[in-house]
Amino acid sequence: MHIYSVSRSVPKRWHLFRYIFVAAMALLVIILASQTAVSQEPLLVSENSWIRAQNVGDDPAMLEVSHYDRSGQTIASEICPSEFCGAVPSGSGWTFFTETNLDLAGGFYGSTKITAEQPFVAVAGKDSLTSGVDGWYLTIGGDSHWQGGASSKLILPFVEYTSEKSSILHIQNASSDSAACIRIRYFMESSLDIFASEPENSSVQCPVGGLYLEPNASIVRNKLSFPFEIGFTGSVTIETSPVQTGDFLISATEQAIVASVDTISVDGISFSTYRGFAESEAGKDIVLPIIQRQVTTFGDFLDEVWSTRFRITAANPSVPTAANILFSGAMPDGTEFEADYEVSIYSSITCDQNLEGIDACLPDQVRLPTGFSGTVRISSDENIAVVVQRVSQSGISGDYRGFTAREAGTQVVLPVVNKTLSPWGGYDGWNSTVHVQPFDGGSATVSFFYFSKNLPKGGFYRSVGEIVGSKTVHQGADRFLPDDWIGSLIVVSTRPVVVLANLENAGFKGDSIMMYNGVSLE
Repeated sequence: MHIYSVSRSVPKRWHLFRYIFVAAMALLVIILASQTAVSQEPLLVSENSWIRAQNVGDDPAMLEVSHYDRSGQTIASEICPSEFCGAVPSGSGWTFFTETNLDLAGGFYGSTKITAEQPFVAVAGKDSLTSGVDGWYLTIGGDSHWQGGASSKLILPFVEYTSEKSSILHIQNASSDSAACIRIRYFMESSLDIFASEPENSSVQCPVGGLYLEPNASIVRNKLSFPFEIGFTGSVTIETSPVQTGDFLISATEQAIVASVDTISVDGISFSTYRGFAESEAGKDIVLPIIQRQVTTFGDFLDEVWSTRFRITAANPSVPTAANILFSGAMPDGTEFEADYEVSIYSSITCDQNLEGIDACLPDQVRLPTGFSGTVRISSDENIAVVVQRVSQSGISGDYRGFTAREAGTQVVLPVVNKTLSPWGGYDGWNSTVHVQPFDGGSATVSFFYFSKNLPKGGFYRSVGEIVGSKTVHQGADRFLPDDWIGSLIVVSTRPVVVLANLENAGFKGDSIMMYNGVSLE
């Protein structure tokens, strides 16, 4: 049964995916996983991970999931179709939970790789239950993944080790066949000098320096293993170096690594995650679709007031560059506001929308109006990467990666969307919002195609209509979607758009919000 039979004009467009999507059938995903409570004085943390993969090919997909410990050894595997799941239909997705995988021992902490016979994209998420003085708090974070996220050089724009927050870096050798050597360099914000690097020495396996990683092996860097004391705010680059294997030398460019960054508040209650940028994902023209200053938004967190801050990092942090930053948006009464400013970037710079002047990347003594909601476009002389943090006054946070033109498309995939999923205690459960914006800030005609096995014919079409500037769609308000629902979404547009998803659940104390970037199929 063809799941797009609800519309005659759609199948031809859907079949374009077969020709424009990356042909490779493997996707590498970094995750941190645990199935048991882990003591972290004075907190008690129970942490688990999940991965949802969406088939964007024409035929049902067989998915194979392999879980690796830090040394790169296979600990457990899953496959669909099997006793517990069928082949994943075209357009639909399936979620793999570490918590319910009986082959993973409690305390597993490692990485995961997915392979399939059809092209697909995925979202990897992580949730933790943290004990507090008044009960348990839920935190959640995640990001989208695709095969192009692996690279011989990675950029991590937002890394913290302060008295308020601390980051955790997860780095994996993406190859199942070849070892890798990696060099990690830390740059303090607004400084071209390398603040710290590791390792300092070479070895037999890494003759020009580097940490040696076996195939599929991974390492973690956090407050217990950073090569510096507390007080770091900046960015990190990770690059491969040649590997000596017997008489053979594997060049740096032949290797591929992936990484993700978690940032956690000292009380363990605020949590956010983003995927590291491959060098090819940096760019000179970046769009940040959601920028806010003290904004109350619709959705499940009506009492929260939100603001953003973003960090711009040069792809080559040792070389200064300049960027023009254009803020465009409006206040709640519709009054428009626009301002632009040119900044110099020495490795990285942070623009905080709650501050003013250069600290907000605005002209002297200028600040964004209270209630400002809009977008930012950054044009730079050299390639840059940007991460945005959206934070509420109570500390709830989410990260997303700035979009380049390459990430805009007329067909964009969101592997996870929800409507009132798993309601309890009088709360609606998990809901999603989807923010759609033409990359050039103009207009576009947009349609949504929802998929899941419990929808009629496997999926249905929804016309969003013409979007001018941007539009946010709340799945909880869509009466045509069933309650207690999880599925996937493909956004189809007449012109290239960027898409940002937000998953949230107001039924928990803590940080029960995550954001992730939609993946273009072009």
